[in-house]
Amino acid sequence: MTDKKMHSVSKQGMEKGRNGQALTEYALIITFIAVVCVAALAAMGTSISGFFSGSSGWF
Repeated sequence: MTDKKMHSVSKQGMEKGRNGQALTEYALIITFIAVVCVAALAAMGTSISGFFSGSSGWF
């Protein structure tokens, strides 16, 4: 392989690796947000339930 072609091939491989890395990072961020939301709902579940039960009498 010539140096120019080899450089092009290695550059393409690096770009594919970066795309995969970005996808993995987004998946980790979404997972973290989901865990935080579930934890928040679990911690405030009874107070939210009580709020909606009480507010149903307003209508």
